[in-house]
Amino acid sequence: MPNWISVMMGGLMYLIIGLVIFLLIYILILILKGEGWESPLSLKRDRIVKRVYTIEDLSHDTLLTELNKALDNSLNNGNNRELLRIQYLITIRNLINSRLIKWRKNKTNYDYINELAPGVLRNNFTGLTIDYERVWYGGRDINVDNKQNNIDRYSRTLHLIKTLNVS
Repeated sequence: MPNWISVMMGGLMYLIIGLVIFLLIYILILILKGEGWESPLSLKRDRIVKRVYTIEDLSHDTLLTELNKALDNSLNNGNNRELLRIQYLITIRNLINSRLIKWRKNKTNYDYINELAPGVLRNNFTGLTIDYERVWYGGRDINVDNKQNNIDRYSRTLHLIKTLNVS
């Protein structure tokens, strides 16, 4: 065998070994970053995709039916933090639909409070906002008593929004 062929075969072997090492390092980095690695052969129907709603989603006319489904899932799964979050998003969506506040992408929760006219609704929404931020951003947990209290407060606030919207 000519000398140049053996040199090419040796070079090709080093190239293949280098590619294998690169792929192994790449996969290891993905796993360590927590992104995981899925085989291209895995079927999409076997993957569970959890929809996480954000206030930014509200601009895209997130339907209340979608949020209500997410609310039911949170109730059934016992995920109290997510429950509080979805309740808060539903409240904001109702305020937007009732034209009591205007949605804009970079508004804070307190911008929404300041848009509301002084009164019972503003006071209720302020309390809901404080509780939401303590739990969602502050990492506080919700016990069973607080959970039912929050559900009742959200129901009263939604009822108040509907009452103001009718008049």
